[in-house]
This record gives sequence, C-alpha cells and structure tokens, in this order.
Amino acid sequence: MKRVKVRVGRDGYEVWVGSGLLQQVGQQLKEIGLGGKAVIITDRTVGNLYSGTLKQSLAGEGFEVAVLQVPAGEEQKSLETAGRLYDELSSFYAERTTPILALGGGVIGDLAGFVAATYMRGVPLIQMPTTLLAQGDSSIGGKKIAELGNIFVIFSLEGFVEKTDDRRGKGVYQKVMQGMDNLREVGVPFGFSVMVTRQNTDTLVSDKFSDMMVDKGCLIGWYFLYIPVGLNPDTSLMPTAEQRELLRVQGPQRIRNEKPILVIDFWNDAPHMGGCIAGGRHFFHINSHGDAEPCIFIHMATDNIHDKSLREIIASPYFKAFRTRQPYGENLLRPCTMIDHPEVLREICAECHPYSTDGLMCGLITSPINDALDKYSQEVAKIMDPVWEREFASFNFTPDKFAQWKVDGKKQ
Repeated sequence: MKRVKVRVGRDGYEVWVGSGLLQQVGQQLKEIGLGGKAVIITDRTVGNLYSGTLKQSLAGEGFEVAVLQVPAGEEQKSLETAGRLYDELSSFYAERTTPILALGGGVIGDLAGFVAATYMRGVPLIQMPTTLLAQGDSSIGGKKIAELGNIFVIFSLEGFVEKTDDRRGKGVYQKVMQGMDNLREVGVPFGFSVMVTRQNTDTLVSDKFSDMMVDKGCLIGWYFLYIPVGLNPDTSLMPTAEQRELLRVQGPQRIRNEKPILVIDFWNDAPHMGGCIAGGRHFFHINSHGDAEPCIFIHMATDNIHDKSLREIIASPYFKAFRTRQPYGENLLRPCTMIDHPEVLREICAECHPYSTDGLMCGLITSPINDALDKYSQEVAKIMDPVWEREFASFNFTPDKFAQWKVDGKKQ
C-alpha cells in the first residue's frame, strides 16, 4: 500500500492507494489509533457487493461494526436521510472517536461526509469510493488535479441521461455533467468514453451528442463496442453489422473531421494501426489484481506483475500467440479476436490455458456465447467485407499510424 499526503493549507489528509485494501481496512485503522466501534454508511447496491468484506475486515481487528444502508439515488442526499442516520448512530451509541466509513462515491461520499462532520460536532471520516471518478473526487478533487498537471480524466457515458442512468445508476449522468463543469472551471483536460450498443448507436453518432461533448469542453472521445463479458453477458446488446457500418461512416471519423475534438473508434480505426493491437503489440491491460490481460475485454491471463516482469509477460507464449496471428484476416475493419474472429481466441486459449481473472468462466469461449459470436462474426463479414474491398483493398491500402491512410504507398 502507498500513502499519499494531500496538503490543504496547513492541514491535510492521507490517501491510501493499493490492491486489496478492502481486506486491510481494519488493520490500517488500528495502526492509526482507531478502535472500538465503527460505522459503515453505504447504499444498497454497493453494500450488497462490498459491505460484507469490509465488515469482516473490521471485525477481525476487534471493531464492533454497524452497517447503515440507504437506498441508491441522488434524492438520498437530504436532511431527512441525514436525520435517520443520526438516529441510527445514536442507537449504536457511536462516540466522537467512532469512525464513519463512506463505502461508495457520489451521494454516499457527500451524505456520509456531512453526517460525520455534524454528528457530535464531528467524528473521524474515511472515504472509500468504488469508482475511478469517485476516487478522484474523494481523494484529491479538481483543484488538486490541476496542480498536479499530469492527469487526463475520462468520463464514461452511454449517451444522454436516460441511457446513462439506465446502465450506470440513477443520477450518474448529472454527476458526470457536473464533473465536467468542475474540471473545465479549474483547467483540467478531460474527455469521454462511450460503450456502443444496439440501443444507443444512433444517439452516439448524432451531432446533438458530439456537439454537447464539444460544448462541455471534451478534448478527446473513445468509442468502444459492447463486448459480452463479465456478469450476465448479453449478445443482444451488441451493435448490429449495419450499425457498425453506420458508426464507421457517421461516427468518430466524420466527427473528428468536422468538429474540434479528437474522437477514436476502437474498431473502425483499426486499419490505421494494422488491425488488433492486443497481446503487447501496442497494448495490453493490467487489472487491479495485477493480472496481465492481452486486452481489457479478455478477462483471462497466464501471468501477474507481482510474479513476473513486464518484459517477461510481453514475451510470454500467451501474448506471443496473439501477436503471431495478427492481423487475424485481410479485412482490418474486422480486427477483433473476440467478436470478429472468435475461433482464433478459442484456439489461443486451448493452446495456452489461461486462467479467469474475474472469477467467471469466460463466456467468450464457451456456449452459448461463443455460438452467438460465431453467427455474429459471419453477419459482420457480410457487411464489412464488401466495404473493405470497395474502399480499402481496391486502393492498395496499407496501414500507417502517422497518417489517415495510404494509396499505392502515398499518403492521402
């Protein structure tokens, strides 16, 4: 664990950064002199995921623990909810030395912070945000980010308020809008990231959406296709072949040519990088546990950075298996080993035997998901192969990461 001191005038506070901190909280609080009772304030969504582990960590160090849950949602940030929490703190006989642990970001961070500052004229507060945006907001805030000068913030959206809140929770869209305003005011550069699905493609390629991102002050944008991984994967959310072509024509390439923002399409811009960049060709992903994954969407690994160096990981048979097969076909508009060439991913997994990094059997290589992906890849090929022949192969296209494209070896 790393401790970072944040100074505010003559005072300050510590930010704890590390892997597996949830299991270490009890020990860390003991080390700074806290003991006796502890109160966890969280919402039902986050609490169901993490409060059990946190409570166990605290109880293991002798704390008597109370978990106070509130419903999720912006409307909980009210004096009425704070009043109910005061009553529960009193019933628990919480004292001025009783720490409040705010498990969750956004509303929970604000609500628990207010309660901690006002109950018995103030009790110890530990913020425990569970998203990257909340971590930045809770630990250092926009002004401190501006002082550091080397942080670029990316906000995740699904479109406008309805689609964003449907997937990410009620009130998230407004939080993102406020976060963008806050960072713009203090001069911190930021951008956006969107997940393209069958339900929001039209919105994400619209001028209304891209103009709003420009007006907000975004400098860069990332477009990623929905990949059916993790809990409850759903292939019906994947954009259709026709929608992928719509994204290619009306999406990032058009937007960056017409508007003052750099927008990147992780799939349709693949020709400019020679296809897939995973497996250490130009990119790989290290998750919060240190597992080295060939791609952020492939939750399988053979190595961990706690056991091997980056050099060893990049040279591993697993990562080499991706690089030796790249590109996976002539059509670089179908660059992906997960959804465009799923048979290649199954072949690599059979060869290298990676372990799951998310505790789940990867649906990408098992039925029924892999059957759906085989059919999906064939449907995409029917649309995108003629496009490749007509607009790329017929002009002797060759990849050039420093130019839009080349024809007969000449930059255009």
